[in-house]
Amino acid sequence: MAKKKRKNNYYSWQTKRLLDFVNYEIQEIDFYESCYEKLERRVSLKVLSVMLFFTKKQYIKQPGSLITVYRKANQNTGIHIPFEERYEQYYVVLHDRGFI
Repeated sequence: MAKKKRKNNYYSWQTKRLLDFVNYEIQEIDFYESCYEKLERRVSLKVLSVMLFFTKKQYIKQPGSLITVYRKANQNTGIHIPFEERYEQYYVVLHDRGFI
């Protein structure tokens, strides 16, 4: 009997969902970073620290931090929250849990 070929499924669906979330947030950061540069607006320290949290991949060093942010992001389903407000909410959650 021939062996069945296994698919190269390295990640579970939960991990893929978190990685997709991170990729989306990094794309948002790149877009808004260019907008801030063109409009010459200042970024608040709270928003900047969460932007660095994603771009420097600090969530890898701190287990549970990415899940905390993901839960906060999906808490208000169906409601679009502007970038700065959303990242300030992320900051509050991460700061309360001691990740930032």
